[in-house]
Amino acid sequence: MTNFNNIQKLSEPTREDGFKLPSINPRPELFAKKAIEKVAGHSVACATQEHYRRSSISKSAVLDDFLAGDIEYHECIYDDHFDEALTILKSELNPAERFKTVHFCGLRFIPFNKSSSPGLPYVNMKEFHEYVKYRFDTGKAPNKQLTKSNGLNIILDKERVKVHQIKEGQSYYELLPMTRIYARSHLVDKSEEDKVRAVYASPMTLQCVEMMLLFPMVNHLMNKEAPFIAWNYATFTGGLHKLQREFRSYESFVSFDFSKFDKRIPYSLIDKVHALWKSMYNLGPYYTDDPLYPRPSTDPIRIERLWTFMNDAIKHGIFVAPDGSKYKRRHSGLPSGAYQTQILGSCANYLMITSALLAVGLKPNQFKLKILGDDSCVAMNLPISEVPLLITKVAEYVSTHFNAIINAKKTTFGLLNYEVSFLSYTMLKGVVKRTRNDLLGKLMYPEDGQYQVQKTKSRALGIMIANLGHCRITHEVCAEILRTLTHVEYNLDELNYFDQERLAFAMNKFSDRIPDRSELAKLAFMF
Repeated sequence: MTNFNNIQKLSEPTREDGFKLPSINPRPELFAKKAIEKVAGHSVACATQEHYRRSSISKSAVLDDFLAGDIEYHECIYDDHFDEALTILKSELNPAERFKTVHFCGLRFIPFNKSSSPGLPYVNMKEFHEYVKYRFDTGKAPNKQLTKSNGLNIILDKERVKVHQIKEGQSYYELLPMTRIYARSHLVDKSEEDKVRAVYASPMTLQCVEMMLLFPMVNHLMNKEAPFIAWNYATFTGGLHKLQREFRSYESFVSFDFSKFDKRIPYSLIDKVHALWKSMYNLGPYYTDDPLYPRPSTDPIRIERLWTFMNDAIKHGIFVAPDGSKYKRRHSGLPSGAYQTQILGSCANYLMITSALLAVGLKPNQFKLKILGDDSCVAMNLPISEVPLLITKVAEYVSTHFNAIINAKKTTFGLLNYEVSFLSYTMLKGVVKRTRNDLLGKLMYPEDGQYQVQKTKSRALGIMIANLGHCRITHEVCAEILRTLTHVEYNLDELNYFDQERLAFAMNKFSDRIPDRSELAKLAFMF
């Protein structure tokens, strides 16, 4: 057993616990290349092919990224500014009446990402494999992928037993399966180093508990008029324009760039956020929407145990790498793949930035935040000339108080009446465009290395929407692919929840026709 600073190695690699990673296809996607050649000429197609590549995935690259979270312990400082930030965040979260817990029987009706892997133990379970195959063979599943949606019935049957065991007092280390560390390959320039990031298949036991506890709060924020968390602020539905309208009474903005944000979130900050959430709940009753459970309630201690399990599991779960070696974290880190990942990261980000702004002398009525995970856009009543010094002071504060790192060189700022940047898009003088114009590269080198015409068509529509009519060549290339594949069906089943939402929106709005650039440009201004 090897001890690092934050990450403890529990075992050496084993063949029994190891698993394969998906390979990256280094070749360009044929339909994309031909479409670029037809629209922009051979030289542009070759330049795109030569300029970009997908990062190579290897077991060592995945493990290296995971071990990048092996940081030294830092004693966090929770001062009066943090206490005030907690109060402000509570006012952002607080419902008209206290939240309650969702009964396990209601999980089937909660929207969540069902296209992803259910993780362990299901991916290794013969019964689960056979069940998914049976559903495909009988026409009840669209494919044989081992996804949550294809095996939801068997997952819920088994997880209900575990949830009852948690309520009865069994702890996370008795019931929580290990979390597999998978990989995500990013698009890079040919001259750049590979960018491979660890992603996690969070166990369904944890996700079921998270949904029971957190869906009411998530749903509350999703339906709020102007929540601090940027849900329903997608650029293709006018999110950036909506943001600028909300910020119109402020003078300047700053978007802080954090380094290793998820890897460095301290467990003590997670504890603070969980305690805040729990303070807004009535722990006894369930919601009463289900006619089969007209007055459901339970002993509050049973719900208290769910909260304890969720807190322990998100911090102390065991990770298994592709080579079969096992690890756990000691004091910092937030894994992706959990139901709470985005809202927990957003709350942590909000608290760190708000505490820092208060510490440097701003009053609560002098700034407003919009947060999504590690992304932020902060509107301020502050002259643009004073923003660089503020960035330096905020970076110093979050470093000393939370062990967070802000990259001042990548942090952007500007005048709100001129521009605003958020979530990979910039609105400059009323024109919306992507911050990085790499969509042709994404089209030619998709992350999914299995090139199928259904996926190609779906990808082309998604990239066309993401382009929002800004780049003429990108738009026309996507349109050419859609025309070529007119008689091919879209494939939304294997897309993640967010891509499904974007494509479903486009298919519903434009039906079978291809929208022109002006129509897509207008999407950025609708809300």
